[in-house]
Amino acid sequence: MKMLFQHFTGQKDVSDFLADMGSFQQTELDILIADALPELQTAAKRLKKAKKEPGMTEPSIDYLEAIVSDFPDETRPIFDDTHATPFDSVDKQQHYTKPDIAGTRPGAAKPQKWGWADAGTVIELKHKTEIFNEDGTINEDNIDSVNALIQLAKSARSLLMASGSCHVYIATLVHHYARIFRFDRSSFCVTKRFDLTKDFVSFPTFLWRLYNPENKDTCTRMYGGDDTISTIAADDKDKARMFEALKRNPGYSHLNFAEATKDSLWIRAVRFVEREGAAREFEVVRCFTFGGILSISDGLFSRATRVYRVVLEEDAEKAEPPIYALKDAWPQRCRRPEVHFYDFIAEYVRRERGKKGNEKLGSFFDSFAQCHGSIDLSDLPPLSPAETQKLRHDPCLHGSLPGVPDHAEVNRDVANELARNHTRLLLTPVGSPLKKFESTKSLVQGVLNSINQHRIVYGAGIIHRDISEGNILLREVSAPRPEHNGFLLDWDYAQFTAEGLKQFEEWFPGSHMKDDVEKNLKDMTGTFPFMAIEIIRHLADQETRLLLRAIELDKKASAEKESQNHHLATSPLDTDSIRNGFIHCAHHDLESFYWLLVRMVIRHTGLVMDPLACNKLFGHKGEEMKDSYIRKDPNFKQDANAPLFDLLQSFGDAVCEQYPRNKRAADGSSESTEDDDDLEFPLVEVAPSAPPVAPVFLSHSKVLSLIHKYLKREGWPTNDRGQEYILPSIATLQHKVLEAGTQERMQSLTSGSGSKRRAVEFDVDEEPGEEPQTKKKRSEAQPMVNVGQQRRSGAAAGGSKGAQKKK
Repeated sequence: MKMLFQHFTGQKDVSDFLADMGSFQQTELDILIADALPELQTAAKRLKKAKKEPGMTEPSIDYLEAIVSDFPDETRPIFDDTHATPFDSVDKQQHYTKPDIAGTRPGAAKPQKWGWADAGTVIELKHKTEIFNEDGTINEDNIDSVNALIQLAKSARSLLMASGSCHVYIATLVHHYARIFRFDRSSFCVTKRFDLTKDFVSFPTFLWRLYNPENKDTCTRMYGGDDTISTIAADDKDKARMFEALKRNPGYSHLNFAEATKDSLWIRAVRFVEREGAAREFEVVRCFTFGGILSISDGLFSRATRVYRVVLEEDAEKAEPPIYALKDAWPQRCRRPEVHFYDFIAEYVRRERGKKGNEKLGSFFDSFAQCHGSIDLSDLPPLSPAETQKLRHDPCLHGSLPGVPDHAEVNRDVANELARNHTRLLLTPVGSPLKKFESTKSLVQGVLNSINQHRIVYGAGIIHRDISEGNILLREVSAPRPEHNGFLLDWDYAQFTAEGLKQFEEWFPGSHMKDDVEKNLKDMTGTFPFMAIEIIRHLADQETRLLLRAIELDKKASAEKESQNHHLATSPLDTDSIRNGFIHCAHHDLESFYWLLVRMVIRHTGLVMDPLACNKLFGHKGEEMKDSYIRKDPNFKQDANAPLFDLLQSFGDAVCEQYPRNKRAADGSSESTEDDDDLEFPLVEVAPSAPPVAPVFLSHSKVLSLIHKYLKREGWPTNDRGQEYILPSIATLQHKVLEAGTQERMQSLTSGSGSKRRAVEFDVDEEPGEEPQTKKKRSEAQPMVNVGQQRRSGAAAGGSKGAQKKK
């Protein structure tokens, strides 16, 4: 929830807000409003007389339909009462929601079964609940207001995910007062409220501009849609032509036409043209997507990464057209372009390949991901006039926060800090999600090769800093040596070391970007479920310090009688002074590889029977559950996969050695404190005389040797393909909550009931759709293995691990 406050950039006058939506034919709109005015007035009066929220629905729809009745057939939406209609989440890890009123996409008929792909916008109704205070700040002290805002954020995220738009619009009606919200990948803003019984111009203008954007020939049919993407009709001859081209690639000759081209799109991107001794050139290319989207990581305020499998129109006549992965993302504007890291890695690998003694490592060097094209769509790329004409796009649409007004209600410092740009990269090889492993042994082999790549890149001078499920893939078309199928990619959050930056500037003198290496390495980044324990601890400490700093600012503001200009959501804090010397190091990334393996086992192997096991370990915002987990045995069926069990046990031991402490695991005979209830076993204090234990950090050689050891073991299953993870049902969640005696938690666990349940938090660049949290209570009937309750007490107390474990 705090992220919504931090990503709110303020209120605008409705006239300024609408001006940001482009120009239009005023005469046409004036005629439309004049024709609809009697119906608008009647509907607004009925809306004002509504006694309760259900009574607002019919007059609201009448008002909306009166506005759009004279829209052209091809752009006219239909508005429908959907307050009791479940919209299945676009993200399978979230439950359904029920917007009050939904409007279709332009010119579309009312769907038989509503889904987010059918919706162009939604309108939420409240009889009394106002989200904002009189001074324009969010009313965060009122739970109904907070829940209403979360509800809007969930709808915005669903619209962005389903449509692939650059930004989307949602409206609220609080009785007869309206507000319009604009959500993009970095933040959201809102109009000041306006009275529908007096203002008969603003809402018609909004809907007209939303459904009838300027430059329709180069823009998708709703304002905010991506003007570099176009759909392909089912009978379009391009589908057959491009399908024949991609089938000439041996890795894809088995494809079925209908399945491969069902959801195909045309997406414009850029490919590098490399010539010996000449500067890099760029050509605009048309990418034909096939086989559905490869991956999507679509947090509301995030990079919103999507990866498509594509063949280029420019390669359609080649004997064997190459297949690329097209990465579409919204990285923060302040970060170094990802292509810089790909260029640096490619040059480093090229030089390493040529060194004496590395002749036999060709297959390994070939396993690295490579970038073949990159463009920032928010800027005019270095293209020739002819290539620029081929791109045909509006750069303003692809950068967040266009037209932010220069007045007090919008904090420009916050806006600049949050700003993101829309980028696209053409990459090889095409990857398959890690969860689609053929066997657990191939999963471990894929992770092993990625760790080896991490070792090489770290030696070159780059720290990845975001080891996560989406950033390690398996090759879709197998490598010559299967053990090289796994590869590391996504360098959005990577940073150069001082030595690496110096080398980059020497190799690429034209790509300078001012870097503060020490400051950058102090940033704490990553995807939360995979973050190292130490990083989570520092994040918690930083949050506490930020809160204290905010309190100081508020006190100072009050003393100066300027409190109305200070609000936690829009006041930038000096986080540089709060980092407290933390540096993101290689051993943090190596620990993330461990949590990645653990999460894959819990979700995709069937070895863990508790449906809430993943949430119990990864759903908590603190580090306590992870710290507890590494001090006991892997909690799954040992006999089913002994090599994997022992690998995770040993890897966990190594992680545990990074966090020695003067506490150790109890055997259950000691009393636990109230604070220990959430842990899988209680902790007891070691005698004060116990000597402190120095941490032993993970190293690449240590982790690689450990994994190699267990891969050589006999007993790996051959038929344990990755299983699809099924989100626990609402009924299961409710049972667990009642079992834990915390019935009131249900409102924060689920969404989609008739009474609007509270939504899940939205955090920046955190994996969306984490399972709801609940207290841990294991049923005695569950077939779980817990070998050795005092496991890793040796690491905790500094003794021998082997002597401490129970086998």
